[in-house]
Amino acid sequence: MTTGRSDLEIVIREVAKLLRTFDNSLQDLRAHYVALKSKLSAPNPTIPSPSRLTWAPGQGRLPQRTPSTRSFTTKERDQYQLSYKSRLTNDITKTNVVVKFTHRYGETGHCLLAEAGLAPPIHYCAFEESIGLWVIVMEYVPDQVCNGKLTEGEGTSLSRAIDFLHLKNLVFGDLRESNVIVSQPGESICLVDFEWCGPCEDVLDSQGNVLEYRVRYPTSISLDAGITSADGVTREGAIMKEHDIFRLHYMTLPIR
Repeated sequence: MTTGRSDLEIVIREVAKLLRTFDNSLQDLRAHYVALKSKLSAPNPTIPSPSRLTWAPGQGRLPQRTPSTRSFTTKERDQYQLSYKSRLTNDITKTNVVVKFTHRYGETGHCLLAEAGLAPPIHYCAFEESIGLWVIVMEYVPDQVCNGKLTEGEGTSLSRAIDFLHLKNLVFGDLRESNVIVSQPGESICLVDFEWCGPCEDVLDSQGNVLEYRVRYPTSISLDAGITSADGVTREGAIMKEHDIFRLHYMTLPIR
């Protein structure tokens, strides 16, 4: 079972652990100096400082967790700009696709809505152990991103999508304008970005063992005033159906 935590979340947790360790160490040092009867020896100046990691072509994989490199420089000081593109092809047609890399993904919810025409069709979705990330290949939906003013038909389509998820005890979690694409103006929408989508309760086997934990908000969630959220939305807090419904009502309110 993967943790589904991003690099930023991992860093936040590790920094918190480090600060706690510093605090405990300071307390130990105070007690040590009180009891100390002889002078401490000076620190060894010969201990080398950590060297900076460098990389050049031919040295293997890049020293990073995600495929986010945009450029690199060779030993000869030649610089290359990298552009990540992908196109899915078959014997008959060419289809534009979106390739997504992420630490967590709600595959079940995406597949459910894709079958109902409320999310982009998926061509590939799996957690790749070799890179420690989910890799998702989905069809590109060319229409416009929601601007926050859904028509009655679009709002009905969005409500239908959320109902589909909730009936399966799934929550979407990240219901905001940038994750809603108007596929047919005035009529229907597609939901994208299912990183926070998942079960709203722990999934248990017949023995009571947890097969899949309920989804929670990431440590790095933004809680600023730019996004109107439901009460109870907190970092690492449980994502609830009520939170989806709050955002649904907020986005489908009639324009006054």
